[in-house]
Amino acid sequence: MGHADCQVLFTADEEAYTLEVATPRDLAALYSLDRLCFGTRAWSWRAWREVVVWPGWTCLVLRGRWHMVGAMVLLLWPPVAHLSSLAVHPNFRGKGLGSGMLADALERARRASCRWMSLEVDRESPAVRLYRRFGFGVVRRFTEDGIERLEMVKRLAEQR
Repeated sequence: MGHADCQVLFTADEEAYTLEVATPRDLAALYSLDRLCFGTRAWSWRAWREVVVWPGWTCLVLRGRWHMVGAMVLLLWPPVAHLSSLAVHPNFRGKGLGSGMLADALERARRASCRWMSLEVDRESPAVRLYRRFGFGVVRRFTEDGIERLEMVKRLAEQR
């Protein structure tokens, strides 16, 4: 596996985690993690299969010593990158893993020559603080399935 496919992240608890490109073998774990983190709003099995096998998507899994502890999905379509999903298993939150994955997502978007990254998040989600800390700003407020949501954007490159 090449460097672009695998990166080691070290956290405050000194356990090593690897961020790797997802494969079809990861589908069951991705589906389960998504259900655990997002409940009824989680993606379908079919959606996860698409993001894992279709080359237009970048689907990455964060592995701890024994199992998958996080995942993220990106669409890298210059000039815009879209962070479609970012999830950390509840037992592993608060260790900087979400920050590490988000930093990796931003770097991948820059390398793909994207000038902006966008995402959507529930307005009440604790993740809003993470995105604000990384410089994302709210560009739109909307309601989806009765839940207040935000569209947030971050500029990755200066306009010329």
